[in-house]
Amino acid sequence: MQKDEWYNIVRTTDPETSKSAAKQEIGRVLKAKDRVLQLLVEQGADNGMTSEELDRYDNVTTSKYRTAIKKLCDAGHIVAFGTRLSSHNKQQRIWFASDQGIDMYDKIKRG
Repeated sequence: MQKDEWYNIVRTTDPETSKSAAKQEIGRVLKAKDRVLQLLVEQGADNGMTSEELDRYDNVTTSKYRTAIKKLCDAGHIVAFGTRLSSHNKQQRIWFASDQGIDMYDKIKRG
């Protein structure tokens, strides 16, 4: 995701408040993507993590990382292998960092 991607989610006629909110949303998703990748590389390397487990690890409400997971999956940075039961007895996909995702995480970590 590019820093100026906020521009693609607002109209030119939108007020400044909408543009400001779009910039914040893009920033939030960028941070969430970095965090999801970090958790999958550092904590979920062997067994992967479900979205519920990712959220629980950070003690946040369910689905905080949903958009980040989608963007990472679309980019090929994470992949789903298998399912595991959630605390609500629902099957959830188990996410793992791909080789491409591990490389991306290494770049992020190096700054």
